[in-house]
Amino acid sequence: MNERFEGLSLPELVELLHEPVVPPAVPMVPETIGWTIVAAWTVTVVVLAAIHGLLRWRRNRYRREAIAYLRRIEERAATDTAAVEEVGALLKRTAITAYSRERVAPLYGHAWAGFLQETARDDAVVAAAASQLASIAYRPVADPAGVLAAARRWIRCHRA
Repeated sequence: MNERFEGLSLPELVELLHEPVVPPAVPMVPETIGWTIVAAWTVTVVVLAAIHGLLRWRRNRYRREAIAYLRRIEERAATDTAAVEEVGALLKRTAITAYSRERVAPLYGHAWAGFLQETARDDAVVAAAASQLASIAYRPVADPAGVLAAARRWIRCHRA
């Protein structure tokens, strides 16, 4: 040990120390171009996803309106069984909105039932009730709740 430190107490030795050097503050803004590219890419992806979501939401407006109308039919069907007959017209209007009038308007009977099955991505619920959905405006239905559930399922899951 050095002679000039001999005999000094610990507090006296501490007083002889130099003040610690404080490093400069770390900047919060990245300084390299890579982080700028990553930030720009992330912002672009978020904006594109938001635009895609908005366009999809706007394209599916007819589905939301059809579901709302179907709810009103269900409410009326609790007291009036004839209200279920409107489901056929609702499905036809929904299909005409989603597809072209030229493709949907001439369909009836088995062709209409086949169209409902085909566009519902071969959904089992819709396939089981397709013939009832196709003839609901002309014949009384034994299971109105099942037909309403199948109509709701078709409106939600059909390919458009």
